[in-house]
Amino acid sequence: MKKKYMKYGALGAVVVGGIIVCSALGGQVLDHLAYRPEDATVLDLSLQDNEFYIDEANYAETMQEIILPYLEQHQTTGYLTAEDGVQIYYEQYLLEGAKNHVVILHGFTESSHKYREVIYYFMQEGYSVSIMDHRGHGQSEREVEDTSKVHIDDFDIYVSDLKAMMDEVIVPSTPNVNFFLYAHSMGGGIGSLFLEQYPDEYFTAAALNAPMMEIHTGSVPKFIANAIANFMNFIGKGESYILGQGPYEGIYEHTYPTSSQARTTYLEGLKASDETLQLNGGSFTWLKEGFEATEEMQENAGKATTPIMLFQASDDTYVLPEGHYIFVNGAPNTELVFVENSQHEIYLSKNEIMVPYFNTIFDFFEEYAEQ
Repeated sequence: MKKKYMKYGALGAVVVGGIIVCSALGGQVLDHLAYRPEDATVLDLSLQDNEFYIDEANYAETMQEIILPYLEQHQTTGYLTAEDGVQIYYEQYLLEGAKNHVVILHGFTESSHKYREVIYYFMQEGYSVSIMDHRGHGQSEREVEDTSKVHIDDFDIYVSDLKAMMDEVIVPSTPNVNFFLYAHSMGGGIGSLFLEQYPDEYFTAAALNAPMMEIHTGSVPKFIANAIANFMNFIGKGESYILGQGPYEGIYEHTYPTSSQARTTYLEGLKASDETLQLNGGSFTWLKEGFEATEEMQENAGKATTPIMLFQASDDTYVLPEGHYIFVNGAPNTELVFVENSQHEIYLSKNEIMVPYFNTIFDFFEEYAEQ
């Protein structure tokens, strides 16, 4: 027993010592732009064609009076029983005669409710849409009692859930169509792993928004954050919140990393009114698994042969760009699109960025869509 605690203490001393050293150095953070490839495409902000995009000046009213009623007319919901018995909530919006179907994967602490506007835009372009709440998110079953915490024992379970959803729900609901992937942040990481494990088996093309391919650990270097996560798991504290994170406590001044105040205000109101949406942080086990998953994404990028458009935000504080560059250099059919003056959630940006962003995605998918 004494040797066991000595081992804990030694590892703990290394972790704490690393944190102290990093703090003394001022927590150096890499300059994102310094590593951007010269041949990266920059989002063309002149693509402002706007037939159905929501005016930010009347955002909440438009969502309530036009968007939500339209979606409700087409919405079906259900639960998939995953291979380990966990109940996974999903929504489908099926258009009669549609030959193309978009599958949306949301990000960390998000849910399907956050993508109502995005779903509407894809439907206006003629796509059927499916979206699932990842396990531990939204209306899907939690693996811990704290409804604010995201916890996962194995990141690959997210990939298994997606495959089950494709095989048991999405493909049977609309057979003989093209499937396209739209995935954000953690969802982009899940999607990347899926495309590496099942290349060209399900998706015709994919758009990844600021995918989680290298986690931004702020002022604490990755190796220290990784050591902390592994140490906490080693001593049986893997389900504890990541340092600096905790339960949801109400509306914050700027919860969402986006430039659109109208969208932020609307979504904060939704979150405050629904406990299932009030996710606010992750566990050390989730972080450990996340680090391992991002390494796998980078190492196996060459297996992702599906046409991919990867969007990178200039002012992202959630994911680092180096993972994107490694993936793009390894994946044989991937284009990097750099979005200037944007934060992590590009899809919720001001219209001057969001409109050309979605127009670019629609043009990209159109190259592979059947009319």
